Amino acid sequence: RLCVDACPASALEWDSGSVVYTVDACVACGICITTCPTEATVNPTVTEGQIAALVEATVAASQQPVGIEFRCRDARPQPLTDGWYPVEVPCTGMLTIGWLLAPLVLGAGAVAAPTCSESGCTIGNDDVLIAHRADARLMLEELGLADARVRDQGDNLISEAIEGNASHTLRSFGDADVYIALADLAHVTDTVFSTVSGFIGVVTIDGSACTICEQCTTVCPSGALMSDQSDGAVEISFDPFSCVGCEMCVATCPEIERRAITLERRFDVAELNLGRHVLHSGSMSTCEVCGGPIAPSAMLDRIQSMLGPEHAGTLDLISRHCLNCR
Repeated sequence: RLCVDACPASALEWDSGSVVYTVDACVACGICITTCPTEATVNPTVTEGQIAALVEATVAASQQPVGIEFRCRDARPQPLTDGWYPVEVPCTGMLTIGWLLAPLVLGAGAVAAPTCSESGCTIGNDDVLIAHRADARLMLEELGLADARVRDQGDNLISEAIEGNASHTLRSFGDADVYIALADLAHVTDTVFSTVSGFIGVVTIDGSACTICEQCTTVCPSGALMSDQSDGAVEISFDPFSCVGCEMCVATCPEIERRAITLERRFDVAELNLGRHVLHSGSMSTCEVCGGPIAPSAMLDRIQSMLGPEHAGTLDLISRHCLNCR
């Protein structure tokens, strides 16, 4: 439901387990596209691949530093100074941190993105873009790459392209993907900083509180959290590249009061370089009759602590036999 929360026109609504789209209310700003972690919403006229190809072609054809100015579709026509090239998007409010900074990875020296108010667009997604511009500047500052590379509007001063060859291939305009590519260009391996608007998160599990119920993995929209059962064990793994910081895992955790799972919205080079890794694991209790799985041992221990000794018979029943063999 991230698109429902992000839609500025209430064109998307949650109703009885489904997302309902009202086409007449839609202003086609594109925020739902860059907010969606599963690429369920797509605008075929503006894709990451098209933007990347345009920026790369512009950089290759220019003999001087290139500045890319993103413009709202409905912005007032405005001439650009030498070295600046326009890239039209439905609305600059759709530009995430990754979308804003991707041109710098692709060879541009600077990026500009006027808000709706600054450009004359009537959609009015100023607050969204302002937050993303601020975090994009913070990211570059932390990486030592600031040098006025993110502007409100294009002007004559364009920095040289960031030197170096990133070993990380830019697979998408996702915040984590662009961040690690920039960190690679800057030869930074240990920077950590918190974000207000970035679509990123670092999940931590407290093994003393987690019952390995796997609820967090069932609701994770991007597949950042996954569980695996094999050889009498169950483990929960985490991929920081896939996490969008939606906190659905935290909200659904039955042990939320014990803080079994927490999420921090931060950019962390070392964490991202880990890739998918196991956060927590434990044994799986098996049925004495058929040998099939019953539940994680940690969950049964938690049930025992809640029931107390007066319900020992109930615990014995559920811990020795699966549902099919009771």
